[in-house]
Amino acid sequence: MNNVFRFARAYVVLVAVALAGQDQPLTVNLNVVKNGRSTPGPDEIAIRFNDRSIRIPVRSGKFEVPSEVTRVQKVVVRAKVGSSCISLSDIAGMDFTERDWTLVLADKAYANEYMWAIPRGTQVRSTCIVVFESPGIDPGRVLFEQHCRDTEK
Repeated sequence: MNNVFRFARAYVVLVAVALAGQDQPLTVNLNVVKNGRSTPGPDEIAIRFNDRSIRIPVRSGKFEVPSEVTRVQKVVVRAKVGSSCISLSDIAGMDFTERDWTLVLADKAYANEYMWAIPRGTQVRSTCIVVFESPGIDPGRVLFEQHCRDTEK
């Protein structure tokens, strides 16, 4: 009976450790490029999912999100970059598993490397590109979103 009790206690401890490991926040490195130049990123981002909103500070270009975000289908990400208010509505929860995000903004035209992602006739100033990258995965994935950028009045 003593061995059964020890086994049960060890099992509970292992399950608790495994579950604790799953709930570690995910760290994302955020870089912002505007008109081909690196530019300061936001001081904070706001994410919304499942009728829940969270404001997250961005420190030294990094932010942390709760691991539960990866289990939701759609997340809205909002941030203020310079005088632009960014609202990305096409972010999947699993996108937060990609460690490096580059938010690419342009006033008139994007660099040639992104032209394939932009539909003809698009008004570039109101669009955003997010490049998702992780170590060991090349090339990264590109998300183009229209009507995601407004200039503060």
